[in-house]
Amino acid sequence: MDGKPFDTGLRKFGALLGDQTDIGCNAVLNPGSIIGRGSVIYPNTNWRGILAPNKIVKNNTAQDVVAKKAS
Repeated sequence: MDGKPFDTGLRKFGALLGDQTDIGCNAVLNPGSIIGRGSVIYPNTNWRGILAPNKIVKNNTAQDVVAKKAS
């Protein structure tokens, strides 16, 4: 609170989601994440931390395809 850590007294704590947020299927919100109101997180995104209000998070990671070594 007010920029300082706050002990919730909980053993586990999930994420805080603001009003009218949209979270895509298979998106992962790490514990303690805070998502601002009106924000959108696209499917298959792994998010941690604080997301400001009215922002969009897209997953733009490229996939690597490599040859399998013979055993």
